[in-house]
Amino acid sequence: MYDVTGGHPSASGGDDTYTVMQSSPAAVHVQDDNLYEGVADSDFPPWLWGAINRKEADAALRPHSGEDGVFLLRSRGADQHALSLTAGGKMEHHVVAMDLMGCYTVNGRALSRPCYTLQDVVACLRTNDDTTLVSARLRRGLPAP
Repeated sequence: MYDVTGGHPSASGGDDTYTVMQSSPAAVHVQDDNLYEGVADSDFPPWLWGAINRKEADAALRPHSGEDGVFLLRSRGADQHALSLTAGGKMEHHVVAMDLMGCYTVNGRALSRPCYTLQDVVACLRTNDDTTLVSARLRRGLPAP
């Protein structure tokens, strides 16, 4: 039912498969829209919300629109997520997807260093090096309810 392994993403790719990466604590690579089915909440970063749509992400972020850099990540399917964040009083949405080399990109562009986990992506976007990819540096992850 669930394939939990170390290392790089699993190629087994069943309908209900996710892989926990070993490169950082609780690093998660999701291959399924059903993020929380049968998995303890402690296995996921608090800012990983699962399969919510853009409208739901906007509603969650709207109370924080006066603070730049509040963010959440939501699942969009196999190897693809959406980064939703507050910037300049508005909400932005960016595609976070895995390329053929197994590195995550933002809107199809590489980050300043290879990112093999979603935690790596967030760490890169917290620095000034990668603020050209999004309008605000990530400052605070919004925990899922």
